[in-house]
Amino acid sequence: MHPQFFRALVEATAFGSKKIIDRFVAEGIPIEGIIALGGVAKKSPFVMQVVADVIDKPILVARSEQACALVLPWLQLLSETISDYRGCSAGNGRRF
Repeated sequence: MHPQFFRALVEATAFGSKKIIDRFVAEGIPIEGIIALGGVAKKSPFVMQVVADVIDKPILVARSEQACALVLPWLQLLSETISDYRGCSAGNGRRF
């Protein structure tokens, strides 16, 4: 793959991420930084630096190889708490 083509793909991905982050901020959800995990985050400092430069936010790369598995119980608890708080658990009891 030609180096400029690869860089263009990385930058396109970074600007897509920036667009998503900017929308969250516009909706009143502050984003102070990003936590990255997985293969690209661990194996490509170049990609992570380009994304950090484009989004103008710090990116921390999780050390654990099992970051998703470690955070899943916490996210489930948070999801249930928010769902119960908003009354979303009413109705037929199904959650998606």
